[in-house]
Amino acid sequence: MWKKISDYFSTSILTGGLLTALAGSAFLYLAHWGLSNRLLESLLALCFFALLLSGDRRRWFWSGFFLGLLWFHWIGISFLHYGHPWAIPFVDLAIALIYGLYFWITAVIAEWIGQRIGHWTKTPSNSSSIFHLPSSILSRRKDFSVKGFIVSLRPAKNEDLIVTLL
Repeated sequence: MWKKISDYFSTSILTGGLLTALAGSAFLYLAHWGLSNRLLESLLALCFFALLLSGDRRRWFWSGFFLGLLWFHWIGISFLHYGHPWAIPFVDLAIALIYGLYFWITAVIAEWIGQRIGHWTKTPSNSSSIFHLPSSILSRRKDFSVKGFIVSLRPAKNEDLIVTLL
């Protein structure tokens, strides 16, 4: 059990989660500091999605954790107005854990769905292939055109087809 828990606390996983959350929060803080730039914000948003989608459930957890801290720390700070400054770290930690758990559950569900429809995977054996699709999805035609691309369909194992852009 300790091994399962310690896998979530490696430096690379924490750093990846923090960088992902910083990229996802950049638009908020850049606007706050008056440094808004649509190109920069768009690039950082793409980096956020690329980092998040390329990560496993551990990165998703830490990304959600740090996003919860970066986006919702104001909730904890509002406890100052009620005379409870001692509650700020507890509220911040609770919100961060809730968001981390929310992101982790999302990653687990995505992995579960991905395992159920595993035939929609990229084929690593052929670098020019885009997707390996079951033959029931596509017609038996060998070539067709899709928005300016010529697509070649060739049979693979078990009557499936491999889609390749020419």
